[in-house]
Amino acid sequence: MLPLHEPRFWTALVVSGVALFAISRGVDVAGFAIADMSADDSTLTTRLAPWTTKSGVAALALSRLVKAAPRVDAETRRQWAGELLSNAPLDAYAWVALAGLRFKTGEPAEKGVTALAMSSLTGPNEGWIMARRAVLALPLWQVLPPDSRRGAMSDLVAGGYYVSQLEWTALRATLSLQTPSLREDLRAALISAGGARFAEALGLDAPPTPARDAAPAARAP
Repeated sequence: MLPLHEPRFWTALVVSGVALFAISRGVDVAGFAIADMSADDSTLTTRLAPWTTKSGVAALALSRLVKAAPRVDAETRRQWAGELLSNAPLDAYAWVALAGLRFKTGEPAEKGVTALAMSSLTGPNEGWIMARRAVLALPLWQVLPPDSRRGAMSDLVAGGYYVSQLEWTALRATLSLQTPSLREDLRAALISAGGARFAEALGLDAPPTPARDAAPAARAP
């Protein structure tokens, strides 16, 4: 046995501690993976919720719940999104999910707009996330600050092909209820951003365009 005053003793002790810590984390990751793979839509919440308090896999569990548990009430999902961001503040999807859930749960619009801005900051060029931001932002055009309006146009032009057909239909119906001046503002902003085809797809009365500018083929993320 090594004497306590020997440097090798303390080195061995530190190495053993690090190894034990790595093993414990590995066990948690493996356990979470098994729970995730064995869960379906009806059991996802009950199987993954216990893992949201384990530091090594909390962010993984919360991310799965925020993305894949739409049947859970919006308030609970909003809390999950907030907890996820406390573990992973650079998660761009978590920010856009939080924005949507803030709008859905009746929080002040400014809080949702702030979350959208954070999503733009942390994930500016991820197409499917850009699509999620655009779908949320367009119906709120009237209350968006100038920077958010420009971001929404960029998001739709770059991520529009990730918007589903159902979302295109819902956006078109929502925007049809807006005032003519707001619709014209949207149309002009989209055309200025290079999105004439998207203005037409949204029914914003864009002038006739060539065949290549026809409404985009929807593709779900």
